[in-house]
Amino acid sequence: MTTEKPWHAEFPEPKAEAAIMPRNRVMQMLSLRGVASLLVIDLRRMDFEGGCLRGSLNIPAQGFWWNRGML
Repeated sequence: MTTEKPWHAEFPEPKAEAAIMPRNRVMQMLSLRGVASLLVIDLRRMDFEGGCLRGSLNIPAQGFWWNRGML
């Protein structure tokens, strides 16, 4: 019997833990004019309900490591 590893087993271990930002804070930041340096990345695949944020970039977590250079 083979034990299948999770998809993230091949990635390097995290070096830091990102803080969770509440939804209302993100919405406040997105509503400010001149916040061109803010990039919201949606790491979900197709498991989201209610849509996505306009202007966000969808890169599923499984492909983020390989696509990080385009950011």
